[in-house]
Amino acid sequence: SNSNSNSNSNSSPISNTSTSTNTSIRDDRSTDEVNSIYNTAVDDALQLFGAMLNNGIYPNEITVSLLVDALGNCKPSRLDEAKALVAKMERDGYIASNNARVATTLIRACARSSDLEGALTAYRAIEIPDVIAFNVLLNSFCEGRRIKMAIDVLNANLLKKEKGLSYIIPDVATFTILISSLLRVGTVEASKAAYKLYKEMRNEWGVIPDTGVVDAILTPMVRGGNSLGTNDHDVVFTAEVLRDAKQLEWPEGYLSRRERTVNSVFK
Repeated sequence: SNSNSNSNSNSSPISNTSTSTNTSIRDDRSTDEVNSIYNTAVDDALQLFGAMLNNGIYPNEITVSLLVDALGNCKPSRLDEAKALVAKMERDGYIASNNARVATTLIRACARSSDLEGALTAYRAIEIPDVIAFNVLLNSFCEGRRIKMAIDVLNANLLKKEKGLSYIIPDVATFTILISSLLRVGTVEASKAAYKLYKEMRNEWGVIPDTGVVDAILTPMVRGGNSLGTNDHDVVFTAEVLRDAKQLEWPEGYLSRRERTVNSVFK
């Protein structure tokens, strides 16, 4: 059984350091003041951008992406301005309507404002999406607590592969996003879905786990919480991940620390 002795700890049970020091510098400015300063800086950037256009200095995808990202980070949200900027740049011919870099940045901006429909629209505008855009879309759904939507997108991609259609080849980041999101839910059903994805990653796609996905699984398992780590299924899942972890390269002492933690919890 799982003793979950670390379930109430605020520090990671598989932390790579034994102590931590708070080196943050006190900032007496309020959140509203910080947001106001940031918005003013974005306004200055947009004014400079307008001056560049007026002087015949034309933007490229990087320029537009930086501005979209800046607007997407504003509080209150300036997402509508970001969308309008992209639309104008497309109309004026500065960027293609299916530009992957700009669309990916817009997906992130939509996610920050919980506009998941906007994120999906931006993704669908890309003629040939890459795995970066794919992962950003999945992460947007997961951050918006729409994990099922993210899994549905992954399953639809697998179906395209099986039908011989154009599809995205997922990478380890794809599965880290989904698995970590499921394990944060903390239920038995979510853990079983995470294990299914882990096996799909290994068997269906041939993706080799890395240290990031290993820690994304081991940390919540040994911490416990909700129903995690309390059943035989989680023991099997954790043991399989730990076996895979032994095939990876770790800094000295890192793997043995994880093995000791797992063994102390799953007795």
